[in-house]
Amino acid sequence: MQTVHLQRKSTLKLRVWHPDYLVYSALLPTLAEFCVKLQGSLLDLGCGNSPYRPLLTNVLHYVPYDLTTTASRPDVVGVAQNLPFHSCSFDSVLCTQVLEHVPDPWYMLKEIHRVLRPGGKLLLSAPQAWRLHEEPFDFYRYTKYGLQYLVQESGLQMVETVPQGGVWLLLGQSLNNTLWQKIPVKYSLRWFVYMVRTLCINVAFAVCNQLWEDNGDTLNYVILACKSSDSSVG
Repeated sequence: MQTVHLQRKSTLKLRVWHPDYLVYSALLPTLAEFCVKLQGSLLDLGCGNSPYRPLLTNVLHYVPYDLTTTASRPDVVGVAQNLPFHSCSFDSVLCTQVLEHVPDPWYMLKEIHRVLRPGGKLLLSAPQAWRLHEEPFDFYRYTKYGLQYLVQESGLQMVETVPQGGVWLLLGQSLNNTLWQKIPVKYSLRWFVYMVRTLCINVAFAVCNQLWEDNGDTLNYVILACKSSDSSVG
């Protein structure tokens, strides 16, 4: 269970020439909007370097959790399918770009349901389209219907589903991901040429996305779900 499928992201503020600008231009506003709805004691499941902690303005107790300490800063280390917490331990769970790396995601969702208190919220994001990453631990891609099915089968209730950009952002980001594989040495002449090219791609496809919105193909989905307020302890 690794946290973010974009290992090259280290900040919430990405410049328009950054190769991940398109995906985060869609993802960050949605996370910012929904993170304020998370409160109390929160489990960051697959925390990585905790990039979204500044958005958790209503959280009183933050618990970062991840599979390893490699490229990650968890307080607790473990797997997603067997969480080492008592039932009803958390008011909120944040889980971004993790589900595709879990071989048994249905167990993970059931564990989230177990550790959430009645009325607790889950904020989850997962990709519908992205190149292979963190191999060989890259198992799934999700449509909104697949995510909704997993969430509801776990006992949680759907609140909202938001697609992360349309086909134009998907095309532009896919092109950036391909070009990223051959990025030149930093601050060389070829590197500056690469950045200018990335800037042109980002601007062009962002404008196309504004002019012709089509969410049938998207990069990610963000899901907000909750545990019923009258749920039993389990």
